[in-house]
Amino acid sequence: MECQLKNLQLFAENNKMKAPVSDIRPDRLHSDKEIKEVVQIRKLFKNKSAKLINKEYQTEKEHFINHYDNLFNNGASELPGILELYSVLSKRKKERPSAGKGFLFNLEPEDAKKYYKEILKYFMVKNYDALPNNKIVKIAIDSYLELMTFSKVDKSYVEKTKSNLYEKYKFR
Repeated sequence: MECQLKNLQLFAENNKMKAPVSDIRPDRLHSDKEIKEVVQIRKLFKNKSAKLINKEYQTEKEHFINHYDNLFNNGASELPGILELYSVLSKRKKERPSAGKGFLFNLEPEDAKKYYKEILKYFMVKNYDALPNNKIVKIAIDSYLELMTFSKVDKSYVEKTKSNLYEKYKFR
């Protein structure tokens, strides 16, 4: 272990890296500093409303979401950034979709629309064991549509999204 730390320190010095040795371990996704920042943001967001976060803390919100998206995409987090954010904000218990696995959060309508790819990916990952493969996509789409309805997204937008996604993946 001592040899490995010495090698990392030499690497940092030779490449004029400003990060401390503890922050450049190759098996880490985020530095200690970034983790501390996200923990502080998490504490800041606790018991705040989503409308307030969207209005006054946009930079912090994006940093938080990007951090957890990175973890989710690398298999180190169960939830993508937007759903992790709402798990912090939500005072109500999470709901389960009527089909498949996962959780429904009461998102702000604009967030439910903006982060649809991450939400669909989440439901696909949660339902990976559904066979055949096109069933995974159908469950993910239906769960996302249910989440949008739960989040009070305009019904015409939900129906339009449903028809577009069903047409794209050839569902009826």
